[in-house]
Amino acid sequence: MKKEFPRMAKAVKNQVTYNYYMPDLTKAALARLSTVHRSLKVAKSSFKKRNRQALKVRGRK
Repeated sequence: MKKEFPRMAKAVKNQVTYNYYMPDLTKAALARLSTVHRSLKVAKSSFKKRNRQALKVRGRK
């Protein structure tokens, strides 16, 4: 997905600017693509927080 995004951005930029279709909307088109890409991203699963307090180790008496 990381390699796809720059390729898609380049394609969108080319379509908007080189086809003479409102070249002033390039930033808006890229922003829209960016938000769509961000919404499709899968959130990373968070790791469990480790208890950093000293653990009680039961020893022999």
